[in-house]
Amino acid sequence: MPANYYSDNDAAFTAEIITQKNFLKVEEKLKSGITLFCYASPRSTLKVFIGYDKKQWELLGTIKEFPQRFDLGMKKFYYYRLKIVESSSNEPFQFDGYTIEYNLEEEKRWA
Repeated sequence: MPANYYSDNDAAFTAEIITQKNFLKVEEKLKSGITLFCYASPRSTLKVFIGYDKKQWELLGTIKEFPQRFDLGMKKFYYYRLKIVESSSNEPFQFDGYTIEYNLEEEKRWA
């Protein structure tokens, strides 16, 4: 049987990634909800959390597909951070990054 370097005496390894603060001052002009896309190895043990401003981490869910879409709704915040966590004996996951999308109301200009 080949060696398994994905655990320590059958105890799972824990991996954690925390992003830097990403500033996104969402104003009152938000037209539609905010969507987060995560680009990572799909697996049920890979959890994604988000922290808004100085609030506690909030679980968004797990990475089940590539890319994984999370709808954040119409939240208003100044900055956010992501935390990606896995605790398992699986092969290492690959995290390629993320994007965040939102639409703002167009300002009416008078001629």
